[in-house]
This record gives sequence, structure tokens and C-alpha cells, in this order.
Amino acid sequence: MKLRIAVSMGDPAGIGPELAVRAAADPTWRDQAQLVLYGDPEILREAARRFTPGFEPEFRSTGSLSFS
Repeated sequence: MKLRIAVSMGDPAGIGPELAVRAAADPTWRDQAQLVLYGDPEILREAARRFTPGFEPEFRSTGSLSFS
């Protein structure tokens, strides 16, 4: 059974989405663990389309956070 590791995409306007999808697509990681990306689905899909064509990472939306 592979480990599941959560990875935040970081700043949506920065390099974070690119690094997150590249890491998730890297065969070294894929052999060892399943990376689950957290962040805006549209931004992560676009980063995957641009930087890892043919690879669709698993991701979860962070949704709207509420602090009270």
C-alpha cells in the first residue's frame, strides 16, 4: 500500500501549482507514494495541462474556508 501525501499548491499566482503537478507526475514519487494536491481545481488543471501533458493529478478543492 502506497502512502498518501497531501501537497498544498501554495500561492496560486506563484510557482507552487507548477511544482505541485510536476512532483505528482514524477515517476520517483509515483512509485513511492500517491500525492494528493490541495488547492483551486481550475488552477491545478491548467498547471497540469501546461507542465505535465497527459497526466491528471488527484486533487481536492480547499473550498471556502471560514474562520470564526
